[in-house]
Amino acid sequence: MFKRNCILLAAGLILSLVPIFVSSKTEDSFTMPAKYASMVGDYRKNFAQVTGYEYSGLHWKQYVIIYMNKGASIYENNYLSYITHYLADDEDEEEEDEEAEEEYDFRPYEKGTIFLKEHFADAGRKPGQPLTTVLMVKREP
Repeated sequence: MFKRNCILLAAGLILSLVPIFVSSKTEDSFTMPAKYASMVGDYRKNFAQVTGYEYSGLHWKQYVIIYMNKGASIYENNYLSYITHYLADDEDEEEEDEEAEEEYDFRPYEKGTIFLKEHFADAGRKPGQPLTTVLMVKREP
C-alpha cells in the first residue's frame, strides 16, 4: 500500500511539473539559455538549495543538487514525511499500512514553483564536471 501511494504521489508530481532540459555546460559551471535566464536569474544566490550533492542511480548515476525558488519548507516536510513512512514500512503488517496512510502529510507545491537540478559527473565517488541542468515548473494540474 505504501509503495503504491509513493508511486501515485510521484506520478502526480511528475504530471504537474514540466521538465525542460535547459542548459549546456562550460568547463566549471552551467550556462542557462537566454530563453530561461530571466525565469531563474542568479538561482544559486536567489533560490533555496534544498539538497547537497546527492549521488543518484535514478539520475544516470550522477550527482545532483536541487534548488527551488519557493516552497523549501514544503520540500522539507514532504521529504521527512516520505522518509518517516519509508523507514517504518513493513509489508507484512497490512493493518499498520492502512493506518499509516492517514498519517501522511504531503503538501502540494504552489503554481509557479521552480525546481532546478544541476547534474554532475561522478569523478571517483565525488561530484565532477558539470553536465546538465533540468528546470521543472509547477503548473496547474
